[in-house]
Amino acid sequence: MALTGAFSELSFAMNAEYAIRWNPAEGGPKTVEETLEALSDKSLNGLRTFTVQYFDVRTPPSGAPRGATTILRRRSTGTRYELALKYRSVDPLGVSKCGLPGVDRSKYEVDVSLRGRNSPPTRFYSFSCETASDAGPIAPPMEFEARLSPCVSKVTRREAQRTRSTIEEWRLQGGAVELEVSREGTDSTADLEVFEREVADPLLAKGIKASPRTKSEIGSTCR
Repeated sequence: MALTGAFSELSFAMNAEYAIRWNPAEGGPKTVEETLEALSDKSLNGLRTFTVQYFDVRTPPSGAPRGATTILRRRSTGTRYELALKYRSVDPLGVSKCGLPGVDRSKYEVDVSLRGRNSPPTRFYSFSCETASDAGPIAPPMEFEARLSPCVSKVTRREAQRTRSTIEEWRLQGGAVELEVSREGTDSTADLEVFEREVADPLLAKGIKASPRTKSEIGSTCR
């Protein structure tokens, strides 16, 4: 799949997450297990399940990078609750400050989403940070004026061994399903080519139609 012609090397390699998503109703593997089979891979672990909801942030944090999209997500599994804040931009982000209290971790990376054989990948620069609690859901800071979306997604995840990828099945509240395979690497032509060869090409050969939507766009809707 010749997508790398549109790829621009940076003077240093940032961390990157490569991903491809599809609606199984439009073709291709329909479950996590079928996806593993399409990749000639096997799972490293058992199924992990999450409940995910997004917020509508009316007032981004004062330190939000100019022009960046602000994304706020709640994820829970059992009694573990996580609140994550993410800034996403088509332009490189400067030094960003997390607006969440008690941050457990943060990271900069480039989000690279593949869209098909004849389309260049989409690239976004992102900064994200996360806080977690075992004592119940974490409320966003009041100044965000954040309203929780009524759309609840049920997410199933497996880690694949050979391709070193993560496979997720998103079941949306309205009944629709979206699948994603992602892999961490560096923002480089070499890592993009490996993801194309080991992940994207086998899935496209099985008939998937790559989705243009980001994961937050998928999870923010009920269908």
